[in-house]
Amino acid sequence: YSKSGEGEAKVQKTLSGRACTAEDSFEFTIAPVGEAPAFSNPTVTVTKDSTNFTESFGNVTFTEAGTYEWTVSETHKGETINGVAYDSADKTITIKVVDDGKGNLVADTNSALVQTVAFTNTYSKSGEGEAKVQKNLSGRAWTAEDSFEFTITPVGEAPAFPTPTVTVTKDSTNFTESLR
Repeated sequence: YSKSGEGEAKVQKTLSGRACTAEDSFEFTIAPVGEAPAFSNPTVTVTKDSTNFTESFGNVTFTEAGTYEWTVSETHKGETINGVAYDSADKTITIKVVDDGKGNLVADTNSALVQTVAFTNTYSKSGEGEAKVQKNLSGRAWTAEDSFEFTITPVGEAPAFPTPTVTVTKDSTNFTESLR
């Protein structure tokens, strides 16, 4: 009496915050846990051209009934690159295999021989700005006692500056100060 069966593992990528571009590519690896068989293709790359943003690690062959697990990790997990925050969690694929008594290893109830794990990356944008205040004094020369204070206040949804007030004096370079 011999038995066998096959299973498949897939990974699906979701990019939140913007559409996937032709330059985007996301690499994943799968590693067996314990007695789980290894996939012959342990690395896949999901791109804009991947159907449903999903790629398969391929199939593995089972020769014994049991519960098998693999860990799927994203390259660059937990990093932020070009505004894309990569999913930081590893995902686990579990396939429970039973002998159907007819020479086939099949998925146990509440399991499936084809498993897909999902990873979500989030795009966000940010930037820094600077406002400068320059004081022009006409009619007389600057003195050591001259001091002019300026405050910047955000309007609407504009972000606030961490230091919203500056003072321009004779010692200010070009009579200019920066609000940062």
